[in-house]
Amino acid sequence: MLKQALKGEPTPNLVEEPVPGSIASATATEKDSGEKADRQFSQDELRMSWLQFAEQQKTNEPRMYSILITNIPEKREDSVLKVRLANRSQETHFNEIKNRLVNFLHRELQNSKIDIELEVIESENTENKLYTTKDKYDYLVQKNPALASMKQQLNLDFD
Repeated sequence: MLKQALKGEPTPNLVEEPVPGSIASATATEKDSGEKADRQFSQDELRMSWLQFAEQQKTNEPRMYSILITNIPEKREDSVLKVRLANRSQETHFNEIKNRLVNFLHRELQNSKIDIELEVIESENTENKLYTTKDKYDYLVQKNPALASMKQQLNLDFD
């Protein structure tokens, strides 16, 4: 055969076909018939399945239920779901059930390529939080300067 190939003559097929009934034949058949094509799904189908999973969490994990219903994922390319969370605490709770949720979505949406990507969006209002009574008073005086004169007239003080 090597001489034929070097001369440019046609050669017989070098790839052996599996013998019917052999292990190689069984493996080839499983690959052909066993793999299901991943079904495409819409944003509405995703939302329905997501809320169905959330309802299952309602009695045992009410905090998780709240996180799930307020953070519906956005479908991205290649079956990647993007979930935006408000803080790191939500991310921690979400990661506790992430595997169960992904497995549930694989079954419900008949797509084994689904994956969830988390994004934590921290609020930027941390500098405006009023913790002490003095901070609260100063804030209110900025809104209504008459409050300062009222405090003086009534001889009020902070505890």
